[in-house]
This record gives sequence, structure tokens and C-alpha cells, in this order.
Amino acid sequence: MMDRMRFGGLSSGIDTHDMVDQMMRVERMRVDRFHQRSQTIQWRQEAAHDMNKRVAQFILDSRQNFGLNQVSYSGQLRASEVNRFDWIKSAQSSNEAAIRARADANAIEGNHEVKVNKRANVGSITSQSLKEKKIASEDGRSFDFGDDETRDLTIRVGDSLQTFTVENGSSISSLATRIRNATDDSGNSLGLNASYDANFGRMMITTRETGKEQHFQVMNTDLGSEMFSFDNDNEVEGLTTVHQASIGLDDYIDENGKLMEGTMLRINGDEYTIGNGDGEYSSLQEIMDQINKTEGFTAAYGNGVLMLSREEDGSGAFDVELNHEEINDGVITTITSDEMDVINRSGQDASIDFNGETITHHSNDISIFGINLNLEAGAQAEDVININVATDTDGMVEKIRGFVEDYNKLIDDVNEQLKAEEYRDYKPLTDEQRQAMSDNEVEMWEERAKSGLLRNDDSLSRMLQNLRVGMYEKVEGATGAFNQITQLGITTGNYQDGGKLVIDEDRLRDAINEDAEGVVNLLFKTSSEDDPAARRSESGLFQRMSDEMVSGMQDSVRRLGVGEHADKLRSVQGNMLVEFVTRNSGLSVSDRDIMSIDQQINRQEQMLMRREEQLWAQFTAMEKAMAEMNSQADSLQQQLMQL
Repeated sequence: MMDRMRFGGLSSGIDTHDMVDQMMRVERMRVDRFHQRSQTIQWRQEAAHDMNKRVAQFILDSRQNFGLNQVSYSGQLRASEVNRFDWIKSAQSSNEAAIRARADANAIEGNHEVKVNKRANVGSITSQSLKEKKIASEDGRSFDFGDDETRDLTIRVGDSLQTFTVENGSSISSLATRIRNATDDSGNSLGLNASYDANFGRMMITTRETGKEQHFQVMNTDLGSEMFSFDNDNEVEGLTTVHQASIGLDDYIDENGKLMEGTMLRINGDEYTIGNGDGEYSSLQEIMDQINKTEGFTAAYGNGVLMLSREEDGSGAFDVELNHEEINDGVITTITSDEMDVINRSGQDASIDFNGETITHHSNDISIFGINLNLEAGAQAEDVININVATDTDGMVEKIRGFVEDYNKLIDDVNEQLKAEEYRDYKPLTDEQRQAMSDNEVEMWEERAKSGLLRNDDSLSRMLQNLRVGMYEKVEGATGAFNQITQLGITTGNYQDGGKLVIDEDRLRDAINEDAEGVVNLLFKTSSEDDPAARRSESGLFQRMSDEMVSGMQDSVRRLGVGEHADKLRSVQGNMLVEFVTRNSGLSVSDRDIMSIDQQINRQEQMLMRREEQLWAQFTAMEKAMAEMNSQADSLQQQLMQL
């Protein structure tokens, strides 16, 4: 309809607007049919997208439930993941307060004797009472040094040196937070935890991980000497005396944060130079790595300071020379080490005797021969705990039953869509029809209109048929006693059930007791073949199911598009949408149909505009003619009246 205002019927008395609207309503029925076709396709797309989402979610949930958390980009199951299934075998501990045990599919069955020698621990240090040391406020919440000077706490972790500058009156808990969040110059966490208890006025610092490789040092400098005890008379654990030299490198660092080329360090005659020549080093890190390989010496860096240490072993002090020809006119700077007390804290490795053999590990979670042992706080030295590993028949039956139940629910959903009644008389409502109905009537109408949109859908029907066939095909190359799913007591029901699975649990238990590994192989065997037919024949049941479902989803995507679930589909198989995007430019058949219909709608709208213009022109011409005729009649009447 044209936008400009029109007046009609002034001469004829005819309601021109109503006449044109009535005539155009018939014309617009063709456009309404195009809109209805487009809406039906969009609804069909939404129904297909929802079904693809359900299929994808079934695959993802099944992988999660089975423990198949990693699948290759092309959808290939990883055999190593199958080996780590923790529902194939059970591990029973005779003392779960000491050891909790879990077994994966490769665990050696039988009874295993375990003796816990020691549990793994973190490295830790606890400060003295900051209140008693007179460096905390009365409520214990903030530092109170009695002056306005700052204090430094220096901690070394590996080759990273961290100095925490603390202001008088600052929160003590905030220092703990800074220690927890501290990183080295590369942005990597120092791996420390710290907490402060204001009631007791003490701070604890620990390594985050357990094991003897986890360690740190607290330096006897400034705030460190006030917070922690460095008194040899108190036999402080880990307290040692070292010779130490701190070298400021700020003037030798370039704009990229690296030690300038040509910088030379000489430590007791051993020379280290930054450069590209033979015998030179490309970075400060390389120099520190080399120093740390030197017996007795350690190096750490942080906040622009290189700290070199050597344990007090009778070797005495050492000298460090620093030089660069462009700094300080090339004059060599010499630093002589001083004695320094440090407190070393290291974690502890766990140690167990497993069937008489001593095993050490950095954590209390130890995996050996497919058995995972978690050492609990109740473990006592010299106690012998028996770990019995056996096939978990009940667990396997329950896991397979749960999978079959979920599969059957999905098959019900698919069959419901394939068999849903289609109400051909219920087309999408036009705007005019919608306005004439209540919200409840619209909802009920659209429920009928959307029914049966996937009735006899090719993609779903083909997927369902291939799933049925795949159930009965032998698995080529299967190891163990079984090569067909029916040998496990798993079959499809009668035809009316639409491909749902039925389990004979007695036969399944017998199969598991006969050859549990053979059951797992039949269900989860993988194939490295690229050819689909060869891959199918060599794949176990789960891989076959997944492949057929992926194929069905890909076919549906080609026809009806991806919708809002692209990420979920890629989670199932990383390359699922590659062909669709590259070959079809991300447009499905239905997308192109909608685009074609939209073009037809645009053409029809243009035709309607021209038709409406034509009708108005005709009525306007009629009104003009009638106006002239009325004018002539009035003139004639006036002439006759004058006679």
C-alpha cells in the first residue's frame, strides 16, 4: 500500500479505500503463501537443529559417563582413554582410612600388599608471633613497626627472587595475598600459599604442591629477620648459613627487559658474557642455569637483583665482578659476598612399599600398574593394607545398562519425530489471522502446524536404519571371545520398537565373567582406517554408533543448517562442519530455499505496489469522469431552470 494520503469517493460516494483493500486482499494471498512456505521451512530447520542437539548431547554424555573424555579431531576414540576406564575393575582397600584405591582397565587383578612409609607433604614455615615481636598492631591486623620506614621480606623460589616491600600500617593479610599471587619475571606463579591468623598473630607460608622438589628460602634480612626465627640456639629446621652476594642489574637491562649484549659476570674467575660468540650466553637465564649446575652455587633473580649464594662449607667468601664497556666508563664493579642466614623449606615425597618394592612419588596420589592409590591421613607407618583388584561385573552391567537406557530414550525421540502426525490444513498463521485469534488459540494452532515437520525425514530415517544394521555386523579384528554384540546378550527388540536395544543381563554377566577385556574391546574397539567402510567394519559398537550419528547430523546440516549449536557439534567431532563451511559456504539447502522465497516475496511485493497504484489510478479516473459528468449535469440543470 502506498504511503501517501488519498481521498476517494468524493464524486461517486464509493468507499474507495475499502474497495481497494478488498481487491488487494485477494492479491496478497499469493504473498501470504510465500511467507507461510518460508515459515514452515524455518520451523523444520528449528526441529532438525533441536534433534541434532539431542543426538550430539547423547554422544557427549555417553563419552563422559564411560570416561572417554578425549576424542581426536576426526572423532577417533583414543585407546589410552579406554585403558583408563575406572568402571571395568574394582579395587577394595582393607583400610580406607589409610588408602583409598581405584583400578583402571589395565590393573593387575589379585591381592596387593601396600605399606605406607610416609605421606607426601608441602614445604612450610610458620612465623613467630608478630604481636610478641612488637611488629603488629594490638588487634593483630596490621603492621606496626614503630616508625615510618618500610620493611622488605625476601623469599627465593628456585631461580626467582622476590622482595615484598611492606609499609607501616599496612594489612598483614594483604602481604599473605601478595605472596599467594606472586609471579616470577615470566609471569609464572611462584607456587606458594600464605595465610595469616590475626588471633595468634602468625603467618604460615607453604608450597602449593607436595614433594621434595617443592622448596623455598626465607632470607634473614629486614622484615624476614623480625617475622621468623633465625636463632641457631633454637635449632631452627632448615636454618643454614650461606655466603651471598646481591648484584643490581637495572643499569644493564635493555629496553626489552633483557641483559645487554656485552655484559660480563665473573665469579671466582669463571666468566659469563652475554653475546652470540662461542662460549657466550644468550640470556641471563642461561647464565643462571649454568651457575646452578656449579657445585655449591645457586643463582636467583627478581626485581632487578641477581642473588648468588654458596653454602658455608669452608670455601669462604667469593667475589663477583660486573662489567660493560658502555656503563660506568667500562670500570669493573666488584661485589664481595657476605655471610647470610637462610631458612630452607622443602616438601616431602610419599613413600610406600608395594608388594615389597619401595616406591616414591611427589604426591599422595600414586598410580602403579593401573591401580590408583590415594594415601589418606589415617595411614600409619608399618601398617600393611591389602588392595584387592577384581573385575567389577556389577559396575560394568550398570554402566552398559545406563548407556542402553539413554540410547533407547534417544531412539524414542527420533521415532516420535519420524512418526509425528502432519496436519496439512494447519498452515502458519498470517498476521491478519493471528490478530483475529487469542494467544491460547494461536499457541494451539501453531502446535498443530509444527507437528510432523520431520515426518519420514531422510537424514533421521537413514541414521536409524544404519544404526540397526550396525548392531548386527561383526567387528573385524576384535580381540577376545566376542565379535558380535548379540554374543553379549544385547539385541534390538521387535520392529515396532523402532530399533531400541534389549539387554539379557544374565547373558551379559556371563560374557563379562568369561572375558571382560573382550567385552570392552567389542564395545570400544577403534579403527585407524580412513575409508568409511573399513573403519565401520573394524570399529566397536560405540564408535559405530557415534560415526552413524555424526553422519546423520552432517547430512541434516547440509539440508537444514547448523542453527545455534555449532559449538556443541564441534565438541562431538572437531571437523564435523569443515565440509559444510568450505564446500557449501555455510549455507544449507533450506537456507537457499528461504533466500529464493524471500526474493519471490520481494518481487511479489513490487507487483502488489504496482497493482495498488493501478487500482487507485482507475478509481481516480472514474472519480474524475464522474466529477466532470456531475459538473455538466449541474450546468444543464441551471440552464433548464433559466428557461
